[in-house]
Amino acid sequence: MPPKKEYDEAKVGETLQKIYTFSEQIFGLKSHIDQKEVRNQFFENAATEDTVRALIHKFLGIKVAQSTKIMVVDIENARTRTFGTIDAAKDDFYVFVMPPVPRRSKTDDYKESQAWEGAWYHSIVDGYGM
Repeated sequence: MPPKKEYDEAKVGETLQKIYTFSEQIFGLKSHIDQKEVRNQFFENAATEDTVRALIHKFLGIKVAQSTKIMVVDIENARTRTFGTIDAAKDDFYVFVMPPVPRRSKTDDYKESQAWEGAWYHSIVDGYGM
């Protein structure tokens, strides 16, 4: 089965803002937030798939159905996480991807533009999150 995400066109703007805010955190644009800590919440600090489901809802406002399996991918640290096996032919699944920190330019303006670009893409083109 294909990856599964819920879609509500009335919430695209809200989704855009939440994804941008999350991107700010994982790109290290908020000086009082450690981007490694945010990323680790989905790995070392999340003991169960339900914990990851709750984190996705907290950070992005996306509700992943209980019947949908979750895979987390952290490109920055080259790691993945699942809770059991996902059979792509039979299971509904959601892949949550955390992009790497942009490095083409060291300026915060560049990172901020990349955060907006990613948030826009995932909200407008996909319409349902990262």
